[in-house]
Amino acid sequence: MEPIPETDEALMELERYGDVDLRQDLQRLTAEARQTVPGLTP
Repeated sequence: MEPIPETDEALMELERYGDVDLRQDLQRLTAEARQTVPGLTP
């Protein structure tokens, strides 16, 4: 699952200031949610 453009832009802004873990954390949480509820995202 890819973030919407606005979320991607916000993540890039945070990454410029050193928060490089948030994107990976969100991807991990998304993967866990998909495993728990397979029909959650197309």
